Amino acid sequence: MLQGKPTLPSGTDTVKSLARKSRGTSARCGQLLAGALLLLALALSAPAQAGALPANVVLIQVDDMARSLLRAKVRQNGRPVPAMPNLLRGVGSRGVELGRFYASDPICGPSRASLLSGRAAHNHGMRINAYPYGYSVWQHSQLYGSNLPVWLQRAGYRTAHIGKYMNGYGYAPEDEVPPGWERWVTPLRDAGASYYGSILNIDGRLVDTGSSWHSRDLPGCEPVFYTKPGACLHSTDLFTSFALKEISQARREGRPFYVQLDYDAPHDDGRLDPGPIPPARLRGLARRVIPNYDLHDVAPGPTAPTFIADQPPLTPEMKSEIRTRFANEVASLAGVDQGIGRILGLLKRTGLDKNTYVVFVSDNGMFHGEHRIAYGKYLPHEPSARQPLLVRGPDLPAGKVSASSGSTLDLAPTVLAMTGVTPPQVMDGRSLLGELRAPRRVSKVPVLLEGFSGRGPSVPEQFLDGSGQKRPNQAVVVNYNGFVAGDWKYIRYWYGQNELYDLKRDPGEMHNLATAARMAPVVEWADQVVDRLAMCSGSSCRVPVAPPARP
Repeated sequence: MLQGKPTLPSGTDTVKSLARKSRGTSARCGQLLAGALLLLALALSAPAQAGALPANVVLIQVDDMARSLLRAKVRQNGRPVPAMPNLLRGVGSRGVELGRFYASDPICGPSRASLLSGRAAHNHGMRINAYPYGYSVWQHSQLYGSNLPVWLQRAGYRTAHIGKYMNGYGYAPEDEVPPGWERWVTPLRDAGASYYGSILNIDGRLVDTGSSWHSRDLPGCEPVFYTKPGACLHSTDLFTSFALKEISQARREGRPFYVQLDYDAPHDDGRLDPGPIPPARLRGLARRVIPNYDLHDVAPGPTAPTFIADQPPLTPEMKSEIRTRFANEVASLAGVDQGIGRILGLLKRTGLDKNTYVVFVSDNGMFHGEHRIAYGKYLPHEPSARQPLLVRGPDLPAGKVSASSGSTLDLAPTVLAMTGVTPPQVMDGRSLLGELRAPRRVSKVPVLLEGFSGRGPSVPEQFLDGSGQKRPNQAVVVNYNGFVAGDWKYIRYWYGQNELYDLKRDPGEMHNLATAARMAPVVEWADQVVDRLAMCSGSSCRVPVAPPARP
């Protein structure tokens, strides 16, 4: 049953659990016991330094953000300015950017499951977004009750999830709150991006915030908490306001916190123009976006895989759609950036910035005409699989770019290293904290890349858009295994073809070297690495390699 605009309850899952187990005990005794358990957990999980407080973490994840959007610019007073200044200056210039960060499996649900579990898709089981390999696999797996927020909550952290969770969430049951989350604010059935009109699950209660996709926001609305008159109800503003409220609550309680803020942007909405719907105050910004991509439509080389070689040239209509979508994506990310600015401002005003890590990442990338692919992700190529990762924190250098590499498998281990919490189970990923602290350090651990179609190994299948129509120039869904190590990227498709790129000399992946006779030693080495990674688990996913020199 839908409820109106509630006053969010305070308290912890520990208190609720104790209350259920001890119905004859007074609420006051239960609270005292919960407090004692919390103090004990904090003492056990605190870093080794005497007097050190556990660090807080705010992890901000966006949806389908190509790395090319990170430094997109808009025209303002006749000159180009960054569309995301708060992120670039408040996080990037105050922290470290990992130059080669990848979505191990570049599709929403599997990538998000890897973030929480630190496991590769072939180990956590959520291989695609759809049944029978989608959310139900995650929901019924052992990892559902043993992952990052569960471990942090047991260590005394106040944990909050705000925004999109995973594709497939919110159907059965609608009031589901996954284990580990003390505060839960998540839209139902948010497979794409419902910027208006979504029903929120707030701590197990279904709440209609009063927004409507048809009416949307008025330009004069205020980005304040949704219960206040005149509040903006765009999902970006809703989620930002909940995050601010959660950080303030954790500060009042004097507890360390982990806030995972999952924005819908810049995922397409699918109901109007190509791309997302920006907040009302930013819709005009799309007209001032400066394109930073090349639509010269270069024909694929003779060694390109079949599914790329078969892509038809981009039509003028397709190029126009790409430009429109890119502009709307940048404008929607400007709204995210405003939210980031508000969060950074709150951390600074309260002094929490001195002991809080802020992590910014996307779940995967997106094509904008590269390789004649106008729309989609899934594939291991750079526009789809490579994504931004920016981190600032109390012990990180400022304004550095690391030449090292990592993937979504490494996010949970990295957060645990930041907080000093030891997980009870093995993960496939590794902590990146050492490389963030020392940006000149370059890891030799290969980055696992994999994709799964759920439709058999024989041929790639064309992506079906939201209306179920097959359109030209769309990304395909295909089974593959591969990796990035040093300057080499190698991909082996189940249907028989392979790709080898020297990313230093060929960052656009235009020259597939896999069929070149002189590259046979490199391909032989790469096949051995893929054989191990395709079935790796735990430490076998983290074995360093020595990439060969280019022949």
